[in-house]
Amino acid sequence: IVAHVLIGIGFTWIYRMGREAKPFLGQGVRFGLAVAVLGIIPTYLIYYSVQPMPGNVVAKQIIFDTIAMVLMGIVCAWINQDKKA
Repeated sequence: IVAHVLIGIGFTWIYRMGREAKPFLGQGVRFGLAVAVLGIIPTYLIYYSVQPMPGNVVAKQIIFDTIAMVLMGIVCAWINQDKKA
């Protein structure tokens, strides 16, 4: 639980530093994709090179975790909407 709370705090903190006065949906998608490119995709590729796994499993991990990050980015953007936008 502590790890997930820390992820939520960090995720929100980083999002709030870069948000713009634009609709939340686009910002959330953009942020989720950026987090996936920065963390999810490289992590699974490194895991794959260190501990070989079937390529289709790694592809599914990357795809589904990227979808999860995009959804989390949208929710984060929705919760942290700039009321002026």
